[in-house]
Amino acid sequence: AKGSSFPQTTLTKQFVQLPKRFNGNDLLWRQHMNLSISAHHIDITQGIEHHVRDKMQRVDRHFEHSIDVDVILSVERHEQKAEAKLHLYGKDLFCESTKMDLYEAIDDLITKIDRTVLKQKERVKKRSTDSIRHLQMAVGPV
Repeated sequence: AKGSSFPQTTLTKQFVQLPKRFNGNDLLWRQHMNLSISAHHIDITQGIEHHVRDKMQRVDRHFEHSIDVDVILSVERHEQKAEAKLHLYGKDLFCESTKMDLYEAIDDLITKIDRTVLKQKERVKKRSTDSIRHLQMAVGPV
């Protein structure tokens, strides 16, 4: 996001030069997830950014292909709010969490995203299996 304090890196299939604060696991992780973090009425510190990126690895392990994730952090009155929009399997998913502490809101958001993604994967898997069964029943045993 423009005006934020964290470095922007371009995501390519090639290995990119990462800042020293990232470990080697991030290099592999960056190939699968296009993550953008933005904020409303709050500054994104390196600690917050690293916490979001570290926790999103939990979601990234479910995919062999790349996905797009937009995370929006905001403050509304005295509550911290974390929202995420995911684009996967041709479908957009949305999750949000509101807590008194921003780190708790991020952790809760990641848990919700993880559950939502697993449900969506099961739906896709069931749908593709059901269509194959339906086709086999129509054609008959081979």
